[in-house]
Amino acid sequence: MKHVLFYYHSLAPSGGVERVITNLINSLTDSCKISILTKDNEKSFYKIDDSVTFYSLNINSKLNMSSRLKRIILTAINLPLTYFSLKKFFQKNNQFDVIYTASPLGTFEIIMTKNKKTRIIASEHAANGAYNCIYEYLKRVCYPRVDKLIVPTTKDTKEYQEAGIPAVYIPHPSTFECTEIDWTKRKNIVLNVGRLTADKQQEKLIKIWKEIYSNLLGDWQLYLIGSGELYNELDNMIKDYCLEDSVKLFESTSCIQEYYSIAKCFTLTSKAEGFGMVLLESLSFGVPCISFDCPSGPKDLIIDGYNGYLIECFDTDKYGSTLTELLNNEKKLIELSKNSYQFMNKWDNSKILNLYSQIFNSNEKRKIND
Repeated sequence: MKHVLFYYHSLAPSGGVERVITNLINSLTDSCKISILTKDNEKSFYKIDDSVTFYSLNINSKLNMSSRLKRIILTAINLPLTYFSLKKFFQKNNQFDVIYTASPLGTFEIIMTKNKKTRIIASEHAANGAYNCIYEYLKRVCYPRVDKLIVPTTKDTKEYQEAGIPAVYIPHPSTFECTEIDWTKRKNIVLNVGRLTADKQQEKLIKIWKEIYSNLLGDWQLYLIGSGELYNELDNMIKDYCLEDSVKLFESTSCIQEYYSIAKCFTLTSKAEGFGMVLLESLSFGVPCISFDCPSGPKDLIIDGYNGYLIECFDTDKYGSTLTELLNNEKKLIELSKNSYQFMNKWDNSKILNLYSQIFNSNEKRKIND
């Protein structure tokens, strides 16, 4: 059994990456010895198994989610401090067989500081090409030097492999067991879950809702759930459009399943999605999904016309008409919901986790020319 160190700047946020990391940790404690190293000493948003050992660099890495510029500045300031703190940490703690990283910056920091005998398993969570120029540079420098790059989407895996990077396709394990819920207990709720940032484009969704709401049959509501830099802007937008009665804005919650279990449709308007964990979670509750066919995750989860719809990027008119037709067709909603359950019943968590376990417990080490 290998000792695996999961390294990430913080597990305090409620995002999809943090969800994936904690899901993996909790599911792999029987096949690997797990430790976690974060820059901050904040408590994880999601519950983590009691057998896991926690370490912290005690660096203030709490990012200001209301300002992208401030996040960039803080990251730059923390870089040299992180380097020396990691060096000191690995001098005292050299018991790890594998280090798992979940971002280009984290991969760079580990490559610069860890013992060269320790294997590095990196994972990619954003769509290929979706990062800024600095992160894209870090990817080009770091990913060829890892022992394995785990990618959750088929398109991006192929692109990395063609670039000579040791990428392997492994989708994310689902968070929730697929449990069919009585449709009569559903409410006329359309759900959107995610960070409130420009990349997620919730403002497009609100504009679409404004255009279609008067054409909807029944009393429908749009729930936006998340935290981020655009919270106040989106809140004001809802008020400016006089949509307070039909559009509700909620903070992130650790009990998101309570919303999935009552919604009838899930909507995603992102510019890009590395995987789209919220799509997987929605389908687990039989909630059909509508998304722009953005690069590159949605097409791996949504089968157009079967468990949801993929809309050409970024055709808001088509998105609006498709959403209207679906919400006004209860029979179609029920059909897509049943298909969503069938899709998720084939999602094999045990197979996915076994692939992770095999990679972590392998002795395979790449020879890299420095």
